[in-house]
Amino acid sequence: MSKRKILFTICCMLICLNLSFLLIQIKIKTIENRLIDKEINEFDGNNLKNAGFWVLSTLAIDNDGGGNYTWEQAKAEAWCSGSGTHADPYVIENVTINGNNLNSCLIIRDSNVYFRIENCTLLNSSKGIYDAGLQLYNVTNGSLIDNDCSSNSLGIRLSSTNNMTIQNNVANFNTQSGIYQENSNSNTFSGNTANNNSENGIFLRNSNYNTISGNTIKYNDLAGIILDYCTFNNLSGNTANYNDINGISLEICDNNTITGNNIKYNQEDGIFLRSSNNNTVTGNTIVYNSNYKCVYQLHCADNTVSNTCTSFSGTSNGDGNGDGNGNGGTYEILGFPIEFIFMSLMIGFGASIIEVKQKKRRLKRFGGGENEE
Repeated sequence: MSKRKILFTICCMLICLNLSFLLIQIKIKTIENRLIDKEINEFDGNNLKNAGFWVLSTLAIDNDGGGNYTWEQAKAEAWCSGSGTHADPYVIENVTINGNNLNSCLIIRDSNVYFRIENCTLLNSSKGIYDAGLQLYNVTNGSLIDNDCSSNSLGIRLSSTNNMTIQNNVANFNTQSGIYQENSNSNTFSGNTANNNSENGIFLRNSNYNTISGNTIKYNDLAGIILDYCTFNNLSGNTANYNDINGISLEICDNNTITGNNIKYNQEDGIFLRSSNNNTVTGNTIVYNSNYKCVYQLHCADNTVSNTCTSFSGTSNGDGNGDGNGNGGTYEILGFPIEFIFMSLMIGFGASIIEVKQKKRRLKRFGGGENEE
């Protein structure tokens, strides 16, 4: 076969592949747009869920006496029960608190008794960087279960707080992160939803020996899950899709385990590690992230990395190691880098991204998570 015929055949194949990839992208974006439209239609910022029996003003429980109540004082109210023991924890449930942009909705401070906050709706906190729907400081032995902490500054904030269970909560449409933790250890985050937040879905800083499992983190304006200066944490079984930066990020974090997570359609890398060593990153499914990087390592050493990475060119069961130059697993078609092949799609794809961004902004306005001044 002549050179001309070979070149013509390759060109035809590339055109067919380009058309196939374009159709795939159109299908993906159509599904994504429908999902966002569905959330807009189902979420009415003027009719947030009312948890039930009690509608309260913002309040603080501080066992050192610096709040509205101590636990002993709170249990005299109809909305609090229990005695603070392991067998009979204090329970606050079925409470709605609208912060009216004045303060954090519910604050628990200086508490080492057993307690549970359950089925509460906490919204419209003030917009300071430390304000939240549910804020805990210097607390141990508590459980946060089935609460809706949407449309606040931070949805849930934990500081110097240990041995907690944070389970099945919703933290969406917040103007910072959905769930934020600092200087806290040995907490379990499971089954939570943190979507459409203006920063990260879940953000841990200076925190060790925590478990983050089975959470759903989508459509956040920064990363899905980010760990900063954290060690010996376990991230497993989470879904981190459609976030504007990485699905999961580790910044200066050592000896963590990231396994069995589903990470798809994020705008940068699937998993990003910077200055992070001795981590185990295995068994994750990392699909169609925009930088085509499976795991991108920058200034890292001695990490164990083995994942399933799928790009438009197929599936790779490899280590996906980046080398500081961002190759993180490269994909080629007929010897051409995939970035070259997709260059011809970027104009149309960019228009689709802009449309999705506009829908996300519209969705945030429906959520009431930001005040326009």
